[in-house]
Amino acid sequence: MDLKQASSSTDVLDVKPDSASTPTSGEGASARDRFPCPSCGSMLREGAILCPHCQTDFRKPYASTEPSAETVVHPIWGPPLPATTPADRRLALLSVLIGGIALVAKPGLYLLARRAPQLLLLVTVLDWAATLLAVVAIRLGRRAVSRIDNTSDKRGVMMAQVGLMLGWANIAYVVFSIVIWPFSQLTSNMHP
Repeated sequence: MDLKQASSSTDVLDVKPDSASTPTSGEGASARDRFPCPSCGSMLREGAILCPHCQTDFRKPYASTEPSAETVVHPIWGPPLPATTPADRRLALLSVLIGGIALVAKPGLYLLARRAPQLLLLVTVLDWAATLLAVVAIRLGRRAVSRIDNTSDKRGVMMAQVGLMLGWANIAYVVFSIVIWPFSQLTSNMHP
């Protein structure tokens, strides 16, 4: 062992609590090279690695090894995401089911109106009901996405987004039908 290392490792043990807190006149310059122990407050020489009074080790950062009740340790990416509730999943599933029923009903009602023109009033009412179902599916899908989006449930978010897409596809079908209908009436009147 080197002579410098031997003297630096014993420097810590030379400090006495009585002499450390009140430096004598000859120690005035060396008092600036001292620091208080964070645990017991006794004055130690600069570079000390162990307090001789309370055995605090300065090689590792001074911190409590036990987390306090107020200390909440979160991973680097933030607090853990909450779990999805079954109600949120049901909301997403309901959005998919209603949007799917409304979308499948549209072409089915169109075929029914072509086959049985006497049921045109009933088909029209059912068509508007399917459009209202599409609006409900969009609303449920939006609510499900907003609830599930801040959770770790990616399947639930995807299911709610599918419900949204089915609802919007139904609305797009209605808009397309409204735009195309006058042209289809015009061409059917031209060819008797």
